[in-house]
Amino acid sequence: MHQTDKKHNMSWDCLLDPEDGEIFVPVSGVNLTEAVNGESTLFAPDMAVVDNKVSFPDESKVEFGRNKKRDRRLAVNGNINVVVVRVTCGSLTVSNSLEAIKADVFSDDACVKSQVEACSNGAVKVLPGLVNGGIEVSISSCSDHDAAREATTVALQTALGKYPAWFWNTYFMYCLPKGVQFYGTVAHAYLDSWLTVHSDGWCGYVSGQVHELGHNFGLDHAGEGSSPYDDQTGFMGYSHTLDDQKNVL
Repeated sequence: MHQTDKKHNMSWDCLLDPEDGEIFVPVSGVNLTEAVNGESTLFAPDMAVVDNKVSFPDESKVEFGRNKKRDRRLAVNGNINVVVVRVTCGSLTVSNSLEAIKADVFSDDACVKSQVEACSNGAVKVLPGLVNGGIEVSISSCSDHDAAREATTVALQTALGKYPAWFWNTYFMYCLPKGVQFYGTVAHAYLDSWLTVHSDGWCGYVSGQVHELGHNFGLDHAGEGSSPYDDQTGFMGYSHTLDDQKNVL
């Protein structure tokens, strides 16, 4: 489950199991005080998705749990495929070109490819995925990053011929244009999933790219003291607006 601050009115969405389509659906009408952002798994008998929203026949049977322990151990091996998705929404565009963002992912001196491969001691190889590792899509709904994310997934499904999550071992990086509201954050990702979402310039900062991809790999934040981000010896702490920054996961 993932929590989003829409103008300070907290809302939740849930990533369904792959057998149920692995789509994101809003969750409401149930007590969410026991849910943990980014970690909780929702269990509910006879839960249904109606009009792209979750319906609970019996709210008293809804439970929250954690399906696995989160830590900082890399949980992937071998080749992984990454696809950059550069999004245009009406007059709003991403500042950098698709080729420039792809260079930040695959070929710069310090990039996603170089840093993930170095961190894993070569156990993980980052490769350009479908469409040579990058694609551009246009959407019309971008009131905030949730709306833009959903519209991008629909556009991407049309362009690629099937739902993005159904491409094996492929991670998609959505680059949303400047002007799309992120409400206090600059990027987010889903744990053990296939998707990261970045705001404009943050599509090109290697620490932010690797940080969010690390969540896709199942990695938690690197905390120190009372802050969940203060261990900055690796990219799972705070991210920085630096290009070609070398660090570790």
